Amino acid sequence: MSSSNIKMIGEGDGSAVGLISMGIATEKRIFIDFMEVLPWPVTIEEYIGCAARQDTLTSISYKDVFGPGGFMPVNPYFRENNPFPYAFQSAPRFCVDCRERGGTIVMPEFWEN
Repeated sequence: MSSSNIKMIGEGDGSAVGLISMGIATEKRIFIDFMEVLPWPVTIEEYIGCAARQDTLTSISYKDVFGPGGFMPVNPYFRENNPFPYAFQSAPRFCVDCRERGGTIVMPEFWEN
């Protein structure tokens, strides 16, 4: 019979099965920058084939490309000393917007700003 740290109380010679232990639970929140884990080869089936288009779009073509809703802006391009992008690459909405696959933009309760 295997040993146990639980003993029967009362009359009789019966045995008890089980172990009791104590410990302390700790929790630590860490944030990892994607540059710290590169290359991280993750394959998510829904994203196979997703990539930014190689063409660079300037504001003249935003309405034509982004207006219908099939493509979204990604990878902004900036000029020196200007905080506003002058151009973007584009990618299919399905590849960029998690809501297309049931995601949400509501911040979870556990998230800390």
